[in-house]
Amino acid sequence: MIWVVICLVSSMLCAKTHMELRQPTYRDGKLETVHGGVISKDDFFLKADRISYRKSAEGDILHAEGNVLARIGKKYLVAQVLQYNVKTKEGVAEKAILLFQGVYIGAETVLLGPKGTITAKDVWASTSDYDPPEWSVRSHAVEINEDREARLDKVTFQLGHTPVFWFPTYTIDLVKKSKAPLITWRVLWESGQGPLAIMRYRLWDDETLHIFWRLEARLRNKKFGPGTALELDWNTPNKQTSIKSRNFYAYDTFYNDPDPNRQRNRYRIQGEYHSEALEKKIETFVRWDALSDRFMRTDFPMQLFEINTLERTEAFAKGRFDPVFASLYARPRINDFRGFMQELPTFKMAFMPVTFGTSGIIMNNFLSASYLNYTYAKQLEGDVSNFYSGRMEFQQSYVRPMHLPFMTLSPEVGFLGLYYTNNPQDTSSLQAILYYDAVAKTDLEAVFSRTTHYISPYAHFLGFTRPTATPGNVYIFSLQDGYNTLNQMNLGLQNTWYSHAFSPITPRFDMHTYFVGFFNSPTFTKLFPKAAVDLQWNLANCAFTASVAYNLQVFSFDHTNFGIKWTLTKDAAFSFEILNRSRYDFRKNNPQNYILDNTHTIAQMLDTPLSDHRTTLLTKFQVRLAPLWTFQFRNHVGFRPGQPIYHETQLNLITIISNTWRLRLSYTRIVNNNQFSFDFTLI
Repeated sequence: MIWVVICLVSSMLCAKTHMELRQPTYRDGKLETVHGGVISKDDFFLKADRISYRKSAEGDILHAEGNVLARIGKKYLVAQVLQYNVKTKEGVAEKAILLFQGVYIGAETVLLGPKGTITAKDVWASTSDYDPPEWSVRSHAVEINEDREARLDKVTFQLGHTPVFWFPTYTIDLVKKSKAPLITWRVLWESGQGPLAIMRYRLWDDETLHIFWRLEARLRNKKFGPGTALELDWNTPNKQTSIKSRNFYAYDTFYNDPDPNRQRNRYRIQGEYHSEALEKKIETFVRWDALSDRFMRTDFPMQLFEINTLERTEAFAKGRFDPVFASLYARPRINDFRGFMQELPTFKMAFMPVTFGTSGIIMNNFLSASYLNYTYAKQLEGDVSNFYSGRMEFQQSYVRPMHLPFMTLSPEVGFLGLYYTNNPQDTSSLQAILYYDAVAKTDLEAVFSRTTHYISPYAHFLGFTRPTATPGNVYIFSLQDGYNTLNQMNLGLQNTWYSHAFSPITPRFDMHTYFVGFFNSPTFTKLFPKAAVDLQWNLANCAFTASVAYNLQVFSFDHTNFGIKWTLTKDAAFSFEILNRSRYDFRKNNPQNYILDNTHTIAQMLDTPLSDHRTTLLTKFQVRLAPLWTFQFRNHVGFRPGQPIYHETQLNLITIISNTWRLRLSYTRIVNNNQFSFDFTLI
């Protein structure tokens, strides 16, 4: 009989109401339990030691006592007593603590209104979940209306139990995003630069637009270095379009410029624009960065003001559609102390792959058109000549993956056509190339009682025919222009061990060994001049990595890299890496692209900046000193023959205050510059 009553009560409360009551009783129209229970539905949850329900003319009344835990809409509360009208959504809680938008509110009595209003007596509020809280705001009475505006009467701010401030009344909008302070001050000290005072003033701050003005003053060697800046952030309400801008001016604040006629007025203008449309199928991005001189960026980052523009001024528009992916890109030069390839502009189209019936042959098509202008830095004028050309490219390939009984074979053949409107002979050039590619791979597996071993031997052949225009008859703007004859064979073996007791995803041990060979190479006399092995060994609390490459042509290591990541305890961890690159491991955007190595001899390459013998030591350490205190150490040391040692260090001390604020104290040393900073962030 009692379960029938519970079902009827649930149906009266709501069709989706779920009730679990221990040893309930029903008497005189009142359903009650004194042994605990739970009542829940979409926007309501109640758990208490004693729960009763009765239906009256006022509505459906729930009464709960003892360890009451409730969720009413987006409000959470714990209380000793709660009485709530499910129909009118009104109620009263005694000795309650309410969690509302990240703030704990405690009161002797809390009245819950029908439209989300709250009235409380003898209230305290804090973001701390400690009992008692380290700090709190206390009020004789608090009223929160349906527009989420809170009014506090007789307000006291306390540290512990000690009153610090008192206000007769205070009103705050709980929904509207809190604004930044009207004025903020910072004082920094950088070695060599002297003290720097910064004032930041809020000009405008609302939901979509934020504008700040800054004024700086630096005192160094009895010289006054003023500066000013303007910050702007704007976005549409739907967040699909945004603009960020940072504009800075300073008067002679750089301290390390050896030029006695150095520029006095110095500036940096940078920003970003981003927009999306048609469900992100169309994307537009623009960023700009204009600097008065090449030293400006080193005088800037410490002030926590920089946008990550990488000193690039560029724009692109992308369209992602089912049949084609198209993009338009432009990158002009606006800082004459930099030299690079300008794209004015570049248009690209990649088409959806086409499969020919049941043959399994897949065709890919790609085309692009560009106007390229390689411009050197201003200080090199007269020593080297700029060059330019229009460039059009068409690429078509056919691939046919085949799954044979004991291996997978993926042959590919393609055509690459390039047309240049200008070349070193001041004429046009047409470059046509055929390329062929094939990958053969076998996967073997052996299962043991504790481990599983995978072996994957493979062979990869890549070839390019002799281009109709040799590299000396076209301008080389990038690696996409330096095509030449190549017949390359990679032979490798991948060994992977998985421990059944360790992890089904992360291998216990992984070793990749491979050789790189060249047929009919004009620069290598060895058939396989390159050999390498990459290792990774994962243990329960540490991981070892190693990468070693050997050059059999000159009997010297190309690179030797070793690393360890170790979790020392539950509170401490560190990592250490040794990275060594010999002068034979040439710096390339793609280390696995060997066209350059097969075009120029080793002796020729050693006389270029691509040969860069260097050793780097990287150290990271982190320890949790206390539950809310963390110490971080980062160190970078670089060695290069004939040059001074490069050394930079960073120390961070981080703590969490009241589970809501993060304080970080930081020391950074970069070359000969010591920097101290701190930040206070709301989590």
